[in-house]
Amino acid sequence: FGLNRREENISRNFDQYIQGKLSLTENFDVHAGARHTKVNLKINDEFLTGNSANGNNSGRVEYQKTTPVIGAVWKVMPTVNLYANYGEGFETPTFIESAFATSAANSRPNLGLKPSESKNYEVGAKAFLSDATQANLTLFHVSTDDEIVVQDNIAGRVSYTNANKTKRRGIEFSVETLFDNNITLYGAYTLLDAKFASDFTNKLGRTIESGNIIPGTYRTQLYGEISWKYQPLGFHAAFEGRYNSKVYVDDVNSDAAPSYTIFNLRAGFQQQIGNWSLSEYLRVENMFDREYIGSVRINDGNARFFEPAADRNYLLGLSASYKF
Repeated sequence: FGLNRREENISRNFDQYIQGKLSLTENFDVHAGARHTKVNLKINDEFLTGNSANGNNSGRVEYQKTTPVIGAVWKVMPTVNLYANYGEGFETPTFIESAFATSAANSRPNLGLKPSESKNYEVGAKAFLSDATQANLTLFHVSTDDEIVVQDNIAGRVSYTNANKTKRRGIEFSVETLFDNNITLYGAYTLLDAKFASDFTNKLGRTIESGNIIPGTYRTQLYGEISWKYQPLGFHAAFEGRYNSKVYVDDVNSDAAPSYTIFNLRAGFQQQIGNWSLSEYLRVENMFDREYIGSVRINDGNARFFEPAADRNYLLGLSASYKF
């Protein structure tokens, strides 16, 4: 293949932040902060052939914004905390996201890509349900303008664009219980409703309608494990289970990878010998050798959306550290 790009990419970032906490009473804390972000991206095109089709793709762009955060924690009782937070997000494009305006082989850099700006709300509770059981519950809502999303994906070249408005809302819940004999049971559940909140048309002329699910997001995720430790030998082991719901592959929700459930096993030993800390471990992923789609290629131009996950696989390791 002939050379079609040669350039120097320079990125500069300068952030400043301030944060503080105020205890209004023994049981009520308020915290607040602010961050100012300034990012510069610069491209020096060194592939100037005189070919008008190529042109001079040099350019630069600057992004900057100040984002606040504020929250409160109410210690209802020693075993129950309630909290609420609000914050604004500011995500600038990376050079990877700005590399191609389209997925064409001779595409120019996409310096017109906007940063995404979000407003984030969450309320939740953390509680000890008993001496051995702790639970966490969080409800969240995120509204985003100009979210950076995949526009097209062809032959390894991915182009990005800005959606108009998106919304994410959901629930996260986890519970952990310690039983006798160092047996621990842990479970976590996430419900996510992630949708485009307004119509928009990208540079390819594709119109994405409000209400479509954002591709690559799982509506439901479940994780659970049972673990055991035997302190005299420094031994630990756990059996894990993970469920992911179906996931859409493109903005128009034309197809989806099916849901799947897999199980994993991990075990290991730890020793302390003088100043040395030693650890030996074994991990078995997908232990029942299930065939499933592990990831998807969002908006793939050739409709090759699905990437199979690995069969049963093993990780065996040894680590050592010395404390002076």
